[in-house]
Amino acid sequence: MKSLYLVLFPCLTFAHLARCAAAILALAAADILRFPVCFPAEDVAGFRVLIFAQRALCAAAILARAAALNRPLPLPPVLPT
Repeated sequence: MKSLYLVLFPCLTFAHLARCAAAILALAAADILRFPVCFPAEDVAGFRVLIFAQRALCAAAILARAAALNRPLPLPPVLPT
């Protein structure tokens, strides 16, 4: 029975990590929004700053959500020796 646990534990750990990674990527993809207005070709040069700012805002939201989801584990208590 113990050998079964030794085989299944790494598989379950990998499955859990893969599921968490997929959830983080799905949340990041949901944060990305496209610029809602279609500009003519001659006006795009004037709106490059706005498009860059919108992409920077989306990138900041993605990084903030990823940082909030990835929290460090607490340190184990130190036992007196």
